[in-house]
Amino acid sequence: MDAAWCLRTKWRRLIWDAIGFGIVVGQKVPELFSPRWEEGWERPITDWQDELGISELLKTSPFQDEFATIYGFNL
Repeated sequence: MDAAWCLRTKWRRLIWDAIGFGIVVGQKVPELFSPRWEEGWERPITDWQDELGISELLKTSPFQDEFATIYGFNL
C-alpha cells in the first residue's frame, strides 16, 4: 500500500483531528471499555451515547458528516 495518502493535506488534517478527538474522548469517558457491548447489539446507538454521557461530547466530533452518512442522523 502506498503511504503517500498520509502526506496529502486533506488526509493529514483528518488524521490529526481524529487523534485529538480520540484523546479527548478517552480522557472524559474512560469507561468506554467496561460496557458489555455484545449484550446490547439491539440497542440504538443513541441509547449507548446517552448512557455513557457522550451525547454532548460527540457534537464536537470532527466526523459529523461521516456519522450522518453511516448512521443516517446528525449528532
